[in-house]
Amino acid sequence: MGGAKTYRVTAGDTLYRVMRQTGMPIKKLASLNKLAGPPYQIRKGQVLRLE
Repeated sequence: MGGAKTYRVTAGDTLYRVMRQTGMPIKKLASLNKLAGPPYQIRKGQVLRLE
């Protein structure tokens, strides 16, 4: 039984970096996490959904 996959934003992260690390397209990341943009704003400590 697995929980939802998430990513916790660390200092210096950008949505582009998260996309490269997870392989998920930026538009899908933005949509899943209700991020307005571009430009997409994320902050340290924010938890992003990956599914």
